[in-house]
Amino acid sequence: MKKLFWCLGIASVFLFSACLNLKEQIQVNKDGSGTYRFLLDLSEFNAMTAMFGDMADMKSDENFSVIDEKQEQLFKQLEDSIQGIHNIKPVVDSINNLFGFEFQFDKISDLNHALNLLFNEKGQPIAFVSLENNIFKRNYPTSISDQVVGQLSKDNLPEELQAIPFDFSALLNGSTFTSEYIFEKNIKNVSNQKSLIGNQFKSVITTCPLFPNENDSIVCSNENIIELQ
Repeated sequence: MKKLFWCLGIASVFLFSACLNLKEQIQVNKDGSGTYRFLLDLSEFNAMTAMFGDMADMKSDENFSVIDEKQEQLFKQLEDSIQGIHNIKPVVDSINNLFGFEFQFDKISDLNHALNLLFNEKGQPIAFVSLENNIFKRNYPTSISDQVVGQLSKDNLPEELQAIPFDFSALLNGSTFTSEYIFEKNIKNVSNQKSLIGNQFKSVITTCPLFPNENDSIVCSNENIIELQ
């Protein structure tokens, strides 16, 4: 996740944002093709901008020129490595402070290959997502919080942040991860009790804290098994 995490520009807003919201959206067509989106929701930065004024220039063109270069490298790697991945492009909504990327995939296996490139640093292929016999599965072999905290260790921070004596992972308390799955087929059943089914039984949304409360009786997870009609 290292190559993905910093190329999306989190470093440039850490000094102002006390909450980071990650969003993943997978839209699946009847033939198994679809669209994948990964977004950083930094909407709370709007309020911080009003408080700090010109200090919000941390989101300057100079900062984002570096981010764009890293994104281009990531996009090229996906396109060159996987034949079934197309139309990779950044998502930049500076008004609502939504940043990330999206791409289209021909098959679920192509998406799984892409997720391995993005999130798997162990080398061995992992089944992140599958679709067989109208059963859609989304797995998280490594917890999102572990991946994020790992990338906030001193060794993984950009050089300009390594010199700052501060625990950046502490800024993520209260942050969330939202997964949304949208289908052309109707949803018959879901395994995750925290899920909300909407859009006339065609979408599933699950939101969990990056750092769950240890005292919670039910551990919140974004993993899901979705049965389609």
